[in-house]
Amino acid sequence: MKVKFQPFLLLFFATVLAVSIIFQGTDTISKAIRSGERINILIMGIDAVQTARHTDTLIFMSYSPKEQILDMFSIPRDTLVRPDGQKARRINEIYAHSYKKSKSEKYAAQHLLNALNANIFYGKVELKHYMLIEYDFLIKLVDLLGKIRVEITEPMKYDDFAGKFHIDFSTGVHYLNGEDALKFIRYRGKGSDIKRISRQQKFISQWVKSIKKPVLMIKSPKIVKHFLEKTDTNISVWGMISLFVELRDFNPSRIRFFTLPGRFYGNYWLCDRDEMSNIFSIVNAPRKETSPYLVEVWNASGYGGAARAARDALIRSGFNVVEWGNYSIRQEKTIIKNLSSDINPAIVVQSLLGCGDIINKYESNRAVDLSIIIGKDFKESEVVQLK
Repeated sequence: MKVKFQPFLLLFFATVLAVSIIFQGTDTISKAIRSGERINILIMGIDAVQTARHTDTLIFMSYSPKEQILDMFSIPRDTLVRPDGQKARRINEIYAHSYKKSKSEKYAAQHLLNALNANIFYGKVELKHYMLIEYDFLIKLVDLLGKIRVEITEPMKYDDFAGKFHIDFSTGVHYLNGEDALKFIRYRGKGSDIKRISRQQKFISQWVKSIKKPVLMIKSPKIVKHFLEKTDTNISVWGMISLFVELRDFNPSRIRFFTLPGRFYGNYWLCDRDEMSNIFSIVNAPRKETSPYLVEVWNASGYGGAARAARDALIRSGFNVVEWGNYSIRQEKTIIKNLSSDINPAIVVQSLLGCGDIINKYESNRAVDLSIIIGKDFKESEVVQLK
């Protein structure tokens, strides 16, 4: 049976299509994707406590459509800034102070963007877009997509009786629901925010790789609903659609993690401007290494000879393995930690070993380019095969 469309329906769909084309043609995100220009977005994780709103997590995200590389810069919440000539403040105080004064999320977010552009980026990049995410959205998203597997190597315990917030994780493998995932990424312990950032980066890497596309598609309507309720952004609808389409087949191994370089200055984190400029030059024009990559291999699998077998295979493939041996603890998953700016060698190693999660975390003062920790997923049969 033929379906007969009424003229007004055809006109409606034609109008929607025309409007979509017009808006996608003028939208800055859509234009950047088509031209291959970098897209810079500030991600703000908001901790809402009664009347106060704090940016507990700040991540500067920069995506290159041309290279299909996603760079994520974690900004310590104790980073020193001097907004608009005012007295020194921690970066996580800017949003809270502006929101308290204006009661406007958009005003507070723009004020934070201005502070970052003036105090951290110094004209090296232009940060215009932001995405404000309440932690409730993270909880709902994890619960919708399924529990996240994490391996905890040291006890995590914290009690805030006034705020009714408690963390108590033992060592070993855990499968975290939304509430527990939030506790895991917020845990600071006795260390600085730098250690927490490292944990967050590892969490993001493992979570993105674990998300199954069929589940993501099935749950999309609920995800969109919660996103609209618990987030705020100055990215247009057309820009969000363009980003979703662009990243739908994105390879998580092409994420590079950075931490804002600097040093402790009293209770503040003082940004190293020269090192930041160096990192931006690497990000904007990445250069491949010409000399063999320096590699270290550690056996945390419990299988005798695993490190040596992996070492021999890596040497045959042109890597320079400078150190190998046994790791201090057992580990379920193999971790391939790439400390250079080039993501391709880590992908080669992953293929060579037949296992492993890649974490691209750039370090300028690195002793090696790749640090490999062999886990139990590196099977004995694979050890024999590599020998």
